[in-house]
Amino acid sequence: MWRLIDLAGRNQAMLSPSGERGIASEFAAIQQAAGHIEVAPGVELARVLWTHGSAFRHRRVYAGIRALASRWPRGHAPQGFLLLFANGIEGNVIHAAGCDPIEVATRIQHPSIHGTPVAGPYLALIVIGELPQVKGYAPLRAYAQPIYSGQRFIPVDSDFERTVLRDLLRIQHRLDGHHYDSAITKPLFDIQTPAGNCRPDFIIETCSRETGENRIAIVEAMGFDTDAYHDAKAITHPRMEKIAPVIDINDTDLRDGALQARLLDLITSA
Repeated sequence: MWRLIDLAGRNQAMLSPSGERGIASEFAAIQQAAGHIEVAPGVELARVLWTHGSAFRHRRVYAGIRALASRWPRGHAPQGFLLLFANGIEGNVIHAAGCDPIEVATRIQHPSIHGTPVAGPYLALIVIGELPQVKGYAPLRAYAQPIYSGQRFIPVDSDFERTVLRDLLRIQHRLDGHHYDSAITKPLFDIQTPAGNCRPDFIIETCSRETGENRIAIVEAMGFDTDAYHDAKAITHPRMEKIAPVIDINDTDLRDGALQARLLDLITSA
């Protein structure tokens, strides 16, 4: 799923003169990117990907897989994929938009913190394949990725990270008022640096419309206060500093408006 989101550019946010993003445009971008991924030799993901709950409710997913099954590459099991916006997950059940709850054969995989699932909304990827018990096709397994919202499919790793991203999106408008274009990226894969690999929470890149100067900053959402957490960050933050200055923000900083103040100071200072 991360590769698909990355290819579609849905892990990025930029101010668009054409208006805000919406759920239709998010899925359209993902569907287009799916044409560049193969799920079996010669079979593009776009041919076996459905993004509407109605396709499952009306069994069009099963009909589509059956229609392709006879031409499926030898040695590969025919399968299809549902990618749905979901408000909730519960055990092996996904509560997705546009259809009744979907029961999956196995427990749904999802990020959790100390055993507690990160709250939704989610982008849920469901694998449809042959299930001997039902003598046909059925949802086999699923992964539910927490995202910012139905209008922006930007992945988040925690509720706090979602809150930090909300502030970053507001700050984009402030930067625009200061004549800066900006792009926020949520890295989904490790970045190599001379000091080792790291994966920042957010990277914000700016360009002054007046001078053409480019600047970059990393924002780290410090959502925990444990020794193990701080020890891990003590290793990765110096690596991130090889990419750009790091602004680490905790809950108190966020409430006090420190993220906006520190980021604007870093970007707009001479």
